[in-house]
Amino acid sequence: ATATVTVSGAVPDNLWSRIVERGEYATKTFIGEDPDDYFGGKEEDAMATGDVDGDEFADVLIGAPYAEIPFSDTNPGIVYQFLGASIEDADAEIDASDADYMFIGENSDDYAGVKVDFADDIDGDGFDEILIGAPYRGSRDAGRLYVVLSGSLGTETVFDLEDADFKLDGDNHFHANFGSSFDGRGDIDGDGRVFSILWSACV
Repeated sequence: ATATVTVSGAVPDNLWSRIVERGEYATKTFIGEDPDDYFGGKEEDAMATGDVDGDEFADVLIGAPYAEIPFSDTNPGIVYQFLGASIEDADAEIDASDADYMFIGENSDDYAGVKVDFADDIDGDGFDEILIGAPYRGSRDAGRLYVVLSGSLGTETVFDLEDADFKLDGDNHFHANFGSSFDGRGDIDGDGRVFSILWSACV
């Protein structure tokens, strides 16, 4: 199934919400954990749909780049992933805390999740991969792009981005902000795997 993500606006208590329209399936509203998390980001850059488990249901990835780690004073950013099967069985409103996976940024003020996307299959297993940008990672805001292979998703629901399969860093220029813009959909050399995730990773 395919999905498109559109902004729904504010919901009660001023929490940010996002709606996913899933073809003939019921509309779902995703509700952030805190109004300061910037759940969904700006201009839908922090939202994406793909399929990491091959069940043909659209999985949803939503970034909250200002999110804090619970019970701490650090705000590295959190990215929430909702599997399509879970979305199908859920109520009309889905809390971010009920996500199937949470990807936690490495350091405070990395703003992991400013930009998220799914990449077409990179490693040849037939499933989409996960791309997460943290454009303020590093002392000079060089930025970092994380690639998490779908096969790395296991039973643990909290995933530290320090353990990402690939970590791609920008040049150590002031405000390079590598990872602020990228596209994971494309095959440069026709071998069925994606190699185009870098071409627009730095703006």
